[in-house]
Amino acid sequence: MACLRLYILLIGLIAFSSLSAQVQEELTPLALKQTTIITEPATLKKGFLRLGAAFSFSAIDKFFDDNAEKRFLPENVWARSSLYILALQYGLSDRLQALVTIPFRGEFVSQSFTLEIPSSNTMTVTSWELSGSGLGDMEFGFSYQLVPENFARRAVLFSSFLTLPTGRKDPTDIVDETNYTLPIGNGEVIWEFELLWRRVNYPYFYSFAVSYDFKFGGNKVFDVGEDPLPFQSGSLLTLNGAYNFHLNDWLAVQNDMFYFSFGQDELNGQTNDEQRWSVQYVPRLSIQAKRLRINQSVGFVLLGRNVSADPTYTAIVQYIF
Repeated sequence: MACLRLYILLIGLIAFSSLSAQVQEELTPLALKQTTIITEPATLKKGFLRLGAAFSFSAIDKFFDDNAEKRFLPENVWARSSLYILALQYGLSDRLQALVTIPFRGEFVSQSFTLEIPSSNTMTVTSWELSGSGLGDMEFGFSYQLVPENFARRAVLFSSFLTLPTGRKDPTDIVDETNYTLPIGNGEVIWEFELLWRRVNYPYFYSFAVSYDFKFGGNKVFDVGEDPLPFQSGSLLTLNGAYNFHLNDWLAVQNDMFYFSFGQDELNGQTNDEQRWSVQYVPRLSIQAKRLRINQSVGFVLLGRNVSADPTYTAIVQYIF
């Protein structure tokens, strides 16, 4: 009988502890708006609005070739790319979150070459610069908790994102082949699906995600002065694993590893059999000040084939209402 009473007492304590854990999750709306990137719910609570602004920059002068060796771009080419994003996230319910992303892009390319004429013992250096800026391709999407987050802080999310070709896809203001305005958009509809598993075990956070992009192609100008050609970019498979943790109550460190596998592009009915993939490591630092959040990251391309090898810097500022 004594053993039975002890067993019943233990069961009661376990049930009470579980109930207490669930009660502790019931934070006030203000407290929920001040949660960090580690402790926040899997999706925004109903009626919550998060406004964000992001800046991303990358200088482009190196790439991984077909042998997965890092090289400089040929013919003295140097480029830079900058991206400004306005993003809005809204909680339609406690399990369903909507997203709208409005990007503004800036592109710059510089190239030069040297022409030597041995017969006259002369050398000529020719150089030119191209640039372009404007509205990029807008994105709309949603995230839904397939497995609702519970007191154990586990959840499975399904997300779908639709990118529309709202950016300028063709070169404009054409004077000649070295004097025109660069296009900004990709010129095709992209539909992305993502499945993500996450677990919060304070002060740690673990996640794994797999996503796939379907690209529907279109028509655009590839060579200045030529007619538009039909094209379809290769699909994209992405695997992502993350390990994040708190340094203190307001400062968190994130560590993301990405694997990207690109499908074969098609141009004017011809398929490019070039193999493209990359492995990237992205460390991030997240600072939380009540409702304000500031994130910074640097993405490093560790390995790859026929892809850019340059790092990318990103800064994000978010505020939740």
